[in-house]
Formats: sequence, C-alpha cells, structure tokens
Amino acid sequence: MKISPPAFSVSSFTLIELMAASTVLSVVLMMMVGMQDQMSKAWSNANRRTDANREARAAVSLMAGELSRFYFRPSNWGSGTRFDTVAPIISNAPFPFYCFNGTGAPTLTISNYVSNSSMLFGLVPQKTHTNGPSDFALIGYYLGSRTNININGFSITNYNLYRYYIPPSNAWSIVTAWLAGAGGSANNLFKDIPANSEILARNACNLRIDFAYEQNSTNQVTNGLNYSVPSSSGTTYTGNKLTVEISLYPEDYAQKISLNQWTNSNNIKQYGRSYEFRVDQEKP
Repeated sequence: MKISPPAFSVSSFTLIELMAASTVLSVVLMMMVGMQDQMSKAWSNANRRTDANREARAAVSLMAGELSRFYFRPSNWGSGTRFDTVAPIISNAPFPFYCFNGTGAPTLTISNYVSNSSMLFGLVPQKTHTNGPSDFALIGYYLGSRTNININGFSITNYNLYRYYIPPSNAWSIVTAWLAGAGGSANNLFKDIPANSEILARNACNLRIDFAYEQNSTNQVTNGLNYSVPSSSGTTYTGNKLTVEISLYPEDYAQKISLNQWTNSNNIKQYGRSYEFRVDQEKP
C-alpha cells in the first residue's frame, strides 16, 4: 500500500518566486509593447516620407512637362507700351508671361504668397501642332500658405506648392480682354489666383526658378511682366534654359517646425528634400 506524502511537502512556487516571475513578465511585455510602438511609428513615418516623395516626383513631372512647352518670347519692348491686338497665328501672337525670382517685392498680388520664393505665370498650349489660340491655358506656380483646423480645434498653417490653372475655355478670352484693355498689370491678367489654384505638393519650403541667358544678350527675362515681339521685325530671344528647384519637408518634421522657421535656409538644408530639374523651352 502506497502512502502519499503530506500536503505541505508537495513542490510549489513560493510567493516571492511568483512575484519575481510576474515582474519579469511585466517588464518583457512592456518592452514588447514599446518595440511595437516604435515599429508602428517608424512604419508610419516611412509611409509619410514615401507619400511625400511620391507627391514631389509627381509635381516635378507635371511641372517639367508644362514648362518645357511654356510659351514665351521675351524682348526689350522699348517704351514699354502694350500690344493691343492678338495675331491670328501663334508665331506672331504677343504672349505675355510673369516671372519673379524672389528678390524684392512682387508686383503680382497673391494673398497667400510665401515671401522670398519664386513664381512663374504664363500660357501653356494644351494641344500640340495647332495654331488655334483657344488651345492655350493660363498656368502658374508659386508657394502659398494654408491654414487648417486640426481635430483638437487648433489652427495649423503650413506652406505648399500651388498650381494656378485657367482652362482654355476661359483663358484666351481673359488674354484677349487684357490686351485690348487699358490696364496692363499682371493682376489684371492673372486674376483670382488662390481661388483658381490647387495644392501640387504639400509642406513646400523652397521654390527657385531661374532662367539662363545667352551671353551679352539684351533680351533677358526680368522680374515682372515680359512680352514677346509682335512680328519678325524685332529681335526674338527663344529657347531659354530653365532651372527649377523645389524643397519639401517630410510630414513628420513639418508637424514639429514652427512657421517662423519654415523657410530658414539651415532647416531646408538639414531637413528638406530638394528636387531639381532643367528644361529647354521650345522654339516657336
């Protein structure tokens, strides 16, 4: 007959051992939760950076495509008088455009414009191999601010790359009226810019647009409205090389930086991602 040992002699964990095991398990679980949280944040940041990079590349692709067809023929127009007619064919049409390199104060008024950044506005053909002026759209690029209200009710302002667009259905009537009218300012040509603009890339902190000139050329692109010669009797400067640089902040950094430091050159160099491209303008 087998005799069982007394209950008090059965092997078991002591209270101290259970407390120690629970402590170790808690520490391990906390470490795993922390690691999962860090991995989740890293994944989210990576996705944000990927989205920002994809957005920037899409913006560069669109800008490069449009600016390679950007129609302009600048020249010195002497007295500065405006043209009051629209020629029936594209090769003789006096197409104006506006550019600003960020130095000084722009003459074109944009309510949400970010100071010290470039802008470029003009006409871009929407169809190729045609002489129909109705195929032109008014297009422009600039940096502008936008204020949003977050889920906590706080207002947050950031800077974005904007694309101004007036479709061909409206663009040519605006240009025709501008040429025939008495006021020849940029604001009378490129109207209601914020209302006709959309965000092309978010968290933009820098936009630079530079024209390359022929050596000793007198027909250079200058800040403000530039015009083309009305006929072959004048000197026409065509085929300019155009360099564009865009800098964007990653979403995670854009959420941290204060607005007064947004365009700081050191911040742009350290945290911004820059995209640069060059295009050769088509010759008419």
